[in-house]
Amino acid sequence: MTVKELKQDLKGYKNDMPIAFTLWVPDDVLYYASEDMEIKITKEEAEEVIRNIHHHADCDLGISWTTIECGIDDMLYNRKEIELKKE
Repeated sequence: MTVKELKQDLKGYKNDMPIAFTLWVPDDVLYYASEDMEIKITKEEAEEVIRNIHHHADCDLGISWTTIECGIDDMLYNRKEIELKKE
C-alpha cells in the first residue's frame, strides 16, 4: 500500500473519527536490517519487504519487529534463490 492508496481508502471517513493505526515504512526495515541484523539491504528491498508484509498481514498477529525480521529473512532467501538461478 502507498500513502496515496491509504488516503484514497480513508476518503469516506470523517476527519474527526477516532482510529487505531500503526505506520511502518521502508526506513524502519532499513534500520532493523542494519542495527539488529547487521546486514545491508537496499531501499528497493526494504520497500519490497513492506509491500509483502502488507500483502500477507494477519490482523490477529499485527505487525511487529519480529514481522519485519521475518520479512527481511524472506527477502534475503528470495535474493539467494534468484542468484542461484543465474549461475
